[in-house]
Amino acid sequence: MGKAFEEKGIVYDGEIKVQFAGLFDTVPSYKGLSKIVMDEVTRADDVLHLTAMDERRANFSLVNIASKGLQYEKELPGVHSDLGGGYLEEEDEDKKIFFQTRSRSAEKEIEYLLEDSWYKDRSSLTVDPSVMGTYLIGKKKVKYHYSFIPLHIMKKKAVGKPNEIKFIERTLNDNFDPPDDLKKTHDRLDDYVFKKGKPLKYHTVQELIGEIKSKFTDNEIDTILDKMHSRSGIPDSGYKDYIRGKVPKQWVFVYEQGFNQFMNENLHEDDFIQYPELHQKIIDRKQLKYLRLNYFHTSHECIATDEIVDYFNPYKTSVRDVPSREIINDTQYRK
Repeated sequence: MGKAFEEKGIVYDGEIKVQFAGLFDTVPSYKGLSKIVMDEVTRADDVLHLTAMDERRANFSLVNIASKGLQYEKELPGVHSDLGGGYLEEEDEDKKIFFQTRSRSAEKEIEYLLEDSWYKDRSSLTVDPSVMGTYLIGKKKVKYHYSFIPLHIMKKKAVGKPNEIKFIERTLNDNFDPPDDLKKTHDRLDDYVFKKGKPLKYHTVQELIGEIKSKFTDNEIDTILDKMHSRSGIPDSGYKDYIRGKVPKQWVFVYEQGFNQFMNENLHEDDFIQYPELHQKIIDRKQLKYLRLNYFHTSHECIATDEIVDYFNPYKTSVRDVPSREIINDTQYRK
């Protein structure tokens, strides 16, 4: 602000009061500055911090304004650049997902990547063996329009105050309006930020199956599976017995693989209208699968590997006294 005043030739000796501070996934630029940044930000009358739910943080932890009693810290799905933008309208992501010594783990990891919709199909993923080990490389196109949603949310929070920020509405709407395929996501996140809705989170098929098994009666599960079989055209393959634990132990693994795939491909929100909480989770999952395929940079928690390069614990603070953007070769970040 001081630099902006200087450039404009403004000299002011009185107290400057900041009405609103909007932060997009903000971290201190150096270890130890978190308190300084937080103290300065919290001088504002009103603060909104939109954080990236899927960001993997190697060296810098988030500035946590909630610890200062400011409640407007909201997690949005995506990584840092998905929220803040700053890249091309459509870019080619060429991501080294991990490097390790066993190629069979790479093939297993591909199953998880496809199941969770980070990539559309197997052709987007390459297993590249080298002298030292095996690389798993993913390629896809990432569009930048999702970043318009955090922008509009921040704008909505900023207006309506005395001496409010004046936005050029035509420029904002003509150039930064979320496209039609993101309208539902915009509404969902707006509800979360301003109307005390629940966060938009991805739920794995295993999590949803576990919830169905724990909360529903056998008859309710049978009804749901009958609907799914009817809609998909796939006959009942013994999944009712599997979900009740009535298949022979030696066949459990086979049934588990088939059932997970069946549920992953055929879960539909319409089958759960009478169960509002689960209904919303399935809708959220569907939205996030679409976002991951089209608008999100890959942020995958490696499951099948023991040795990981490109995985960072998002909640771990800086691990070095001197900041570094180098990849950390250490399995401790899985813990």
